[in-house]
Amino acid sequence: MAVETRIYCETRLEGHSGTAPLAEAPSYMRVIWDIAVDYATRRLGGGGLTEFARTAHTRTYESKHLVEDPSAFFLDYNRTRRAVWDEFTRLKWLLGFHLSPSNWDVFRPDTAASSILQIVQANDDKGLCGGHYRFVVYTELKVTLVYSEPKALLRHCREEVMQTMEDSATGERCGICLDGLMMTTSDDGPVNLPCGHAFHSTCIFKWFFKGTACPICRHDLRGLVIDLWATPTSSSAQADDG
Repeated sequence: MAVETRIYCETRLEGHSGTAPLAEAPSYMRVIWDIAVDYATRRLGGGGLTEFARTAHTRTYESKHLVEDPSAFFLDYNRTRRAVWDEFTRLKWLLGFHLSPSNWDVFRPDTAASSILQIVQANDDKGLCGGHYRFVVYTELKVTLVYSEPKALLRHCREEVMQTMEDSATGERCGICLDGLMMTTSDDGPVNLPCGHAFHSTCIFKWFFKGTACPICRHDLRGLVIDLWATPTSSSAQADDG
C-alpha cells in the first residue's frame, strides 16, 4: 500500500483511583474516542511531509462494555486489554486504516489496560474488591494518513513496466549495488524504470527517498504518480467517510 497510517494519541482514565468500588451494579467500562484525521504526502526525493490539514475532521465515538464479574475481569490483564481493543476496533472510521502496533506512537490500548489493572490490584491488596467498577477511558487520537510517493512509484514501476522488466532484466546487474538482478528474493525482484535501467526493488526504493531521477541517466521520475491528497480522488473520499 502507498498509504501509511500514523497514530498519535493521549489517554486518561477516570474511575476508582484511590477509592473503593461502588456497591451498586452494573459494572462497566466506557470508552470515549475523539478522533482527528489529517492527510500528508511523503515526497519523492525527501524533504519531509507535505500536510493537507484542510481535509482534517474530528469525530467522537462512545461505547460501553458491561462486566459481569468485575474483580475477576479487571484483574486479568489480557481480558482487560482485549476489551479495550475490541471497543476500539468496532468503530466504523477504522475501515481502510492500518492499526498494526508499529503505526502507533505508543500502543495505547495496552496503556489503558495497565492502568485499570494497577487500580484494581491496589484495591485488591487493600481488601476493597468485590464491588462494582466503572471506568471511563478517554482517548484523543490524531491519525495521519501519509501518501508515500516512493512506495507509489515503486508499485507503478512494477505494474506498468512489467513486460519490459521481464524482457530486459535477465542476466543484468543492479545499477546501484551491481549485484546480479536475478540473485534476489521474491520481495526484491528486479524493477525497470521507464528509461529502461534495472535495479533491485530494495535498492531503487531507498533511492526514491534521496533523488527524483534515475541514478544512472538522470531521467526525471517526477509526475509518474499523482499526489493522492492534492487531487481529490475516490480513495481520499472513502478515507474521509470511513
